Amino acid sequence: MERRGLQVTTSHSTVVFYTGLLDLEDNLGADINDDNAAGWNFQNGKQIQGLTLLSNDLAYAIEKSDGSKVKVTFNNGQFASKDNPGFGWQAIAAAPSKSGTQIELIWKNSKTGQFAS
Repeated sequence: MERRGLQVTTSHSTVVFYTGLLDLEDNLGADINDDNAAGWNFQNGKQIQGLTLLSNDLAYAIEKSDGSKVKVTFNNGQFASKDNPGFGWQAIAAAPSKSGTQIELIWKNSKTGQFAS
């Protein structure tokens, strides 16, 4: 079973997997698992026109100018990260689309030097 933000509910309790725990810590603003960080603990990357690409070992996220954060997902909710989708692809920046209604994520392949968005 993957360590994603899934929950398993039994008749007595709810089991929260690691990424679900990080969401819970973010919501509560508390370090529940004693790892010296409350929540996802993203590190800032490039900022372009009010959007900042954030990352940690588990996921990428985009912080909007209003301070809200959106985790980057693909294929039915899998978190995109430095290792996922893999094959050398890593997110390097987030920017508003030309229309301004969407967010464009720019990727670089460290093995081939190619870029994609």
